[in-house]
Amino acid sequence: PVGWLSDDALALMSVMFVSLWRGLGCNMVMYLAALQAIPADVQEAATLDGANRWQQFWRITVPMLRPTIAVCTILSVLGALKAYQEVDVLTQGGPMNSTFTALYYAYDQGLKHLKLPRALAASMVVSLICIAIALVCLRYLKPKAR
Repeated sequence: PVGWLSDDALALMSVMFVSLWRGLGCNMVMYLAALQAIPADVQEAATLDGANRWQQFWRITVPMLRPTIAVCTILSVLGALKAYQEVDVLTQGGPMNSTFTALYYAYDQGLKHLKLPRALAASMVVSLICIAIALVCLRYLKPKAR
């Protein structure tokens, strides 16, 4: 048998897979709703103008999905940075600390070792990184003005 959670090389990949599986459903629902909100007449007009399916996808569908792509990207990246539950349930930091995430480190320092200033600093760094990533995603994935 493969030691998915006991091998330090595989433990982080296993935690990442569980986190990915956990967030996949919400993203798929958002993409499905966004795809269903694209008007059919826009696709029909593109077909009448001679656009093939590939051109319709890149010139109509993807630009109309940009807000949804932005929301899903921001939520996924921030969810990955805030990974605590999966690490705690699956590995408690993992073999040789291989699955320590920033928030699990803050929890470990603050509540297990009672080093509150260190835990607060780690939490603030994670918060600043989350804000910076959200701002970058909003800037580059916002809908383009026509």
